Amino acid sequence: MNDSRPLGHCGPCPPDRQGVHHYHFRLLALPRADLPFRTHPSYEEVEQEVRKFALQEATLVGIYRR
Repeated sequence: MNDSRPLGHCGPCPPDRQGVHHYHFRLLALPRADLPFRTHPSYEEVEQEVRKFALQEATLVGIYRR
């Protein structure tokens, strides 16, 4: 679930004429892909579960404006 409410990825779309927006992306290295999630986990559930297994983490901050 993303903050726009549909499931899946929704690309950056800052409000028009409101300056620069910062988008923070995190990449977590996990030892396996089959983590025990329910069908549509919340952000908090995913965060809690991946923290148990994360091997490394990288962060990218993208700056974008319209």
